[in-house]
Amino acid sequence: MAPIKKYSPEQMGWAIDAVRRGSNINDAAQRFNVPRATLHNKITGKSPKECSMGPSTVLSKTEEDILEVWIKDMADKHIPVTKDTLLDSVQSIIIEKKQNTPFTKNRPGKKWYSAFLKRHPEIAERTAQNLCKARDNVTEDEIEKWFSEVESDLKKRGLSQVLEHPERIFNTDESAFFLNPKPGRVLAKTGQKFVYSCSGDEKKNLTVLITGNAAGNLAPTMVVYDYARIPPAISATYPKDWGIGRSESGWMCSGTFYEYVTNVFNPWLIKENIEKPVLLFLDGHSSHLTLHLANFCSRNGIEVVALNPHSTHIMQPMDVAVFRPLKLSWREEVRTWKMQNLGQVLEKHDFAPVFKTGLEKITVATIKNGFRASGLYPFGPEYVNMSKTEELRNNKKRKIKEKIPFTITSPAWLAYSTKKEEEKKKLLKEKELRVIQREEKKNEKANNKKTNVKKQRNNIKSTETEILHLQSDESVTSDALELDDGPLSTLFPSPMKVTHGSYVIVLYEGQHFPGIVNNVNNNEYEVSTMTFSSGKSYKWPEKPDKTWYRKEQVVEVIKPPILLNKRGFYSVKEMEKYSDYTY
Repeated sequence: MAPIKKYSPEQMGWAIDAVRRGSNINDAAQRFNVPRATLHNKITGKSPKECSMGPSTVLSKTEEDILEVWIKDMADKHIPVTKDTLLDSVQSIIIEKKQNTPFTKNRPGKKWYSAFLKRHPEIAERTAQNLCKARDNVTEDEIEKWFSEVESDLKKRGLSQVLEHPERIFNTDESAFFLNPKPGRVLAKTGQKFVYSCSGDEKKNLTVLITGNAAGNLAPTMVVYDYARIPPAISATYPKDWGIGRSESGWMCSGTFYEYVTNVFNPWLIKENIEKPVLLFLDGHSSHLTLHLANFCSRNGIEVVALNPHSTHIMQPMDVAVFRPLKLSWREEVRTWKMQNLGQVLEKHDFAPVFKTGLEKITVATIKNGFRASGLYPFGPEYVNMSKTEELRNNKKRKIKEKIPFTITSPAWLAYSTKKEEEKKKLLKEKELRVIQREEKKNEKANNKKTNVKKQRNNIKSTETEILHLQSDESVTSDALELDDGPLSTLFPSPMKVTHGSYVIVLYEGQHFPGIVNNVNNNEYEVSTMTFSSGKSYKWPEKPDKTWYRKEQVVEVIKPPILLNKRGFYSVKEMEKYSDYTY
């Protein structure tokens, strides 16, 4: 069997062109290292000019090219295709074509997948990263505009020469480091389904602030704890030049970052004899952009520049190049520590020594690459990896409500900050004024309500007085007319007998209420009254409404109320005559 010669389609194409230009078939085959017989067959037309070596593929070249275009397009739209998605799509194509294949249930396996990637070298496996919508909408025009504005501002202020010195260009950012990161893939006994790792609290983490410059040097690090006071057992493990921050949440806040710049970063610049002014690029988080920080930095030659919003994943060197290898190194150091301290869990007082060992593995080249890929040194948008951005459809840009200066230590930003403070104070004053107006209206309504209630009570009292006068006049007249005809008992009825447990109607502030007598003390009665419900029904309140009444306030003794339903509603017929007062 003749040996199989390996050659590319391009080599065969060059050989065919050489023969057509007059070369001998043997010379062309030897020159381009292709089989003579195969070249002869392609020239004479016995075999097609373009055909793949080896067995034919399940899908045609056109179908595989369509799949390649689809995979690239989905990746550009930030909806990457996974291996399973690709195999499912191929299975659907085969089923739709009703094609016979050697695949189980017409679904390709690992061999087809590997061969497909070899046939399409422009496609490769990558690990996808989550990207929020705001970052996904960052456009290339916005990035270019940011570089243009920053460069223009630095030129106006005579700071453009700083961009030519990598040791004077800095970036700082914080990230969370879990005390017990997931160990990843490990070795275990064959057939063992579940493998566990002693980890302690999986969610326990510390915020770490990393600062470096374009020359590849790292400034002292700061670690933030959720302590009011740092325990001596923790502070004793830290290098002398590192910073230890404190906050209630354990996250970076404006006060903690201010302490880092004033007590750690600026003294380090002086100690290392780094020429000032320096540029400090950072994201626009509220913990970084404060007025007192801007004032300190402007006095000490630290020009703070905020990166373009929602684009730190492509413009912040720490995000681009440092944090990923640092977290991998941290995970390896934690694993090593656990091997040396079997059965123990890494705690907060163990963090600094272990993290310092992992941080020392970050190379100068890694930090430099981060600044280069972010376009900060050399400075320019042409160095930024724009493949991570996705322009909006129809070239629509996000609406920016207000233009905010990027250079935090510039006069423009100080003026902007002063303006925002004044606006904030104005809003607070307006809010306080609205609260006062609300209280005044509330008091006015309450006073009007009290006035109306007093008027109603006065009207009721006057009406009662008129009725009593009318009744007394009528009684005098009837007595005068019937004095000689009736017995004495009919002219002067016997007084009411009110005892414990009697049901009565009492008069309280001009209104009549039914109730029951709970206690008697000479001419005073303790009565538990009912409340008016709806229609002509009454009910006992959940909390007894007990009050002492004088004898003249007890209007009459009545029969026990009649229960109307299971919900506790009663009917009091004697109250019908007083209905004008109760409604």
